[in-house]
Amino acid sequence: MDRRGRVVGEICPAAAGRVSCLALVDVMAFTLLHLLEAALFVANALAILHDKRFLAKYSLDKPAYGEGLKNQVAMLLYAVRTYLRMPLALCNVLVIVVELLLG
Repeated sequence: MDRRGRVVGEICPAAAGRVSCLALVDVMAFTLLHLLEAALFVANALAILHDKRFLAKYSLDKPAYGEGLKNQVAMLLYAVRTYLRMPLALCNVLVIVVELLLG
């Protein structure tokens, strides 16, 4: 056993006897790329909210200037839909290419 309490060199049943469990744990690491992908997913989620179908119910379809959380959220949604449309598309293509190349 190592310091973390894992058995070193144990054959992992999920890998059908080819790889040790230690190797599988190292493959599923949490990296900066995963954080950037999560931020991209959130930006995509904000960008695809429909003005008339969803946001109008909560009166977030038009940007509102002023104080208050609702106005701030409305401005954020407007900014993401307006200014981040092309950068989001480019970032999505870039992430797809990186994932295809690196796996």
